[in-house]
Amino acid sequence: MSEKAILDPYKIHLESVRVISGSINSDPNIDKSQIVEFKTSFGVEHGVAPETNSVRFIFNVKLEAITINKEILPVNAEYKTEYIFTVENLSQFSEKKEEVVLLDTSMAATLMGIAYSTTRGIILTRTQGTLLDGVLLPVLNPKDLINNIPKP
Repeated sequence: MSEKAILDPYKIHLESVRVISGSINSDPNIDKSQIVEFKTSFGVEHGVAPETNSVRFIFNVKLEAITINKEILPVNAEYKTEYIFTVENLSQFSEKKEEVVLLDTSMAATLMGIAYSTTRGIILTRTQGTLLDGVLLPVLNPKDLINNIPKP
């Protein structure tokens, strides 16, 4: 990784967004007024292919409805989305250690920020008209998500 590399957003291309799976489960006896918040959990998988300047993220989001008494209701959703990026100057932001290619933190956070914000929009639109109507994923620092990527 080059310490002097400057991240140029014009060299980043979002090539593909794919919803791998999505589900909403709810009990028809639940009244929407019982839901005061949503517990969210995230999972991230990633891969880097330096030969094609590609980075792939698979982003998993789970949502659970919570009552005012902090009880979990039988209302939940799970979405798994895939993002494929091409980064023209990926070699300046990646490094191969043993058999694993690692991304520079700034590049990983930038790509994760794009994936996360896109996921927020997908979930917002897909939950409209359900008990999870209008759920918004929290605003967060993408570095918090990449810190949860398993290390080799």
